[in-house]
Amino acid sequence: MRLTPTMPMTLEGGQQMDVYLRLATHDGLHEAAELLLWDHRSLLSETERLRFAFGLYYGALLALLLYNLFLFASTRITLYVLYVAYLGAFFVWNFSFRGFAFQHWWPTHPWWANQILPIGATCALVTQTLLTMQYLQTRTQTP
Repeated sequence: MRLTPTMPMTLEGGQQMDVYLRLATHDGLHEAAELLLWDHRSLLSETERLRFAFGLYYGALLALLLYNLFLFASTRITLYVLYVAYLGAFFVWNFSFRGFAFQHWWPTHPWWANQILPIGATCALVTQTLLTMQYLQTRTQTP
């Protein structure tokens, strides 16, 4: 699900309409928007289906994050906290990339919504690299 412009149009059967759109982005971070024609009921149904699917996905991701946080709290193994950091950074990036963070967390701050995407991606990549290095024990295995 992406935040894309939605415009209501009414067409009668067999009627034709020319529609001109100009889509642009100032930072180039987003992929091109799809152009789809939906009837109102189908759009609502698809939106509800996607929100439910993403709710399950983000719920599972947060459950995995909490589970590993509890594992770290009980074992104090560094791998768990690195995995929690990676999952948290990935969650923030993905939640922002899909438009849910802007919709729910900071709807009045579009500047921050654009800035969090590269910040979240960088944090996710750095924590993923640290986790991989720790898991593979690269300091001792490949000095």
